[in-house]
Amino acid sequence: MKSDDAFIGIVYVIANSVVLPLYVAFLSMFATRTPYKKSTTFRILFWLGVLECFQMVAGIQAGFLTLMNATSQDVFERIGGAFNCMGLFGRPLFLLVLSTKRFFKTAELKLPCTSNQRLFTIGIVINVLLSVWHFIYRLTDMGKAEYSLQFDLFRPPTPIPGTLNAIFRDITVNMDIVAIVLTIIIYCGVLIWGLFKSKSADLKSLEFPAIFQSVVTFAHVLVVKCGSGNIYNFLKNRPMNILFVIWLIVMCISNPLLYLLSVRKLREGFFKFVGFKKDENASKNVEKETKPIQPSKWRSFASRSLKKLNIHIV
Repeated sequence: MKSDDAFIGIVYVIANSVVLPLYVAFLSMFATRTPYKKSTTFRILFWLGVLECFQMVAGIQAGFLTLMNATSQDVFERIGGAFNCMGLFGRPLFLLVLSTKRFFKTAELKLPCTSNQRLFTIGIVINVLLSVWHFIYRLTDMGKAEYSLQFDLFRPPTPIPGTLNAIFRDITVNMDIVAIVLTIIIYCGVLIWGLFKSKSADLKSLEFPAIFQSVVTFAHVLVVKCGSGNIYNFLKNRPMNILFVIWLIVMCISNPLLYLLSVRKLREGFFKFVGFKKDENASKNVEKETKPIQPSKWRSFASRSLKKLNIHIV
């Protein structure tokens, strides 16, 4: 095995194996804890995270395949390829819904015909259905993505012009490109509106996750656009191939690290959720319930209780 293959395989396995449990913990918190479970924004982030977790599972599989220098059995490889392709396809769609939600919140917009929450719930459902549709297609012989040991990637079949596979490729790639372009435009609107409202160019007054997501989304344009052409001629340059693989890994693991490192409230909520930090509110409630009654208060309480029984304390 070449040293660069070993490097890619190790990075695949370690990066995804370390971040995946962290991401699953965040998603569990989003789904079960108040106020996250009642928030439309965190509902979008939950489903975006589900797709990225599936992509991390595929990344762990890719790492082991690279280290073993051998492809696995057909079913295992087919599922891994479907997870990876579903994540790449569905991610821009959820980012579009998320950016739209952030713009509505920043601009304080409300729809006259329906509630904002209902609108974004419909968007979530549509994106989930589209992602499941893409996953199912990738499980078929026509859409199966095989693992390429040459490029260390799950490689969808090369489409033949005029076939169903080529039509599917064109539809999905164009959907992602449109979603990404709209996301970038919307995030620009979020940043401009934030600057306008704050009357200052100080980026500290803006929502850092929105800025970071816009950069990640812009870079994702390159991934999707390259996927619509013959990207593998470009990846025959080994250094570019390695950089491309590293970018795909970073794209999957960036969100949970962003939650942990840059969003203080999420970080504190996460530490409380996993038990690394004591919940002060819960501690106060327990302390209040278990706090012994002072003698004077006890005498007053006893007097009131015994008075009802016509018994007096001297």
